[in-house]
Amino acid sequence: VDGCRLAHAGGARVEIYPHREVAVVETALARGGYRRAFVATDGAFSMDGDLAPLRELGVACRRHGAFLLVDDAHGTGVLGADGRGTGEALEAMEDVDIWVGTLSKALAAQGGFVAGPRVLVEYLINRCRTFIFATALSPAAAAAAQEALRIAGSPEGMRLRERLGILGRSFRVELTAMGYATPAGETPIIPIPVGSDGAATHLAGVLREAGVIVPAIRPPAVPEGTARLRISLRADLTDGDAGRALAAFKAARERFSIG
Repeated sequence: VDGCRLAHAGGARVEIYPHREVAVVETALARGGYRRAFVATDGAFSMDGDLAPLRELGVACRRHGAFLLVDDAHGTGVLGADGRGTGEALEAMEDVDIWVGTLSKALAAQGGFVAGPRVLVEYLINRCRTFIFATALSPAAAAAAQEALRIAGSPEGMRLRERLGILGRSFRVELTAMGYATPAGETPIIPIPVGSDGAATHLAGVLREAGVIVPAIRPPAVPEGTARLRISLRADLTDGDAGRALAAFKAARERFSIG
């Protein structure tokens, strides 16, 4: 968002398109009138836990000479056979021109990265104000991130991703059976829409009393009227942990009229 604001301040035209709507992107690109165009999207969406249609977006960008930029903060290390993220999971690595990611989520380190063509990397190193005037990562943080990347691509990383997948599928099935409006998804991010801000904070409080921490997500992080709880599963949760969490959700569902 800040990148779009900076680009707009520099004279770029910024258009916002609806969630995952490739046809709207295609129409905007077809209008032309630009020297250079970038289409930006999350890979794995942080609030709904769903995935962007990267292959379709890539086709639209190639057709109109645009660049596809993907922020895969929530996919890196979590999705794909080798943990390379949403692009690997959707077999769309070659459809994306620029990858933006973080080292602070699944990789549990600090900092972030931009991966793309050499000319872009050199341009950012020399011209990007938010990079030039930032403080470099400490050697310890860089080493931690490097080791986390090694683990993500190892058999241990594969085992952890398989565990996350099992937890995600079981939680969705169980929560839906309880009557929660849990949407389908492929990530360990599971939203539970409840509507009002008050309902979200109340449910989060009830769960916290039961020893389960699930944050309430309210505007402006999500649109008005779509407040939710957001479950972020961890690979190190035991079956006992998962069972206690689901029992707390079941007790809350039976006690309150929550959608």
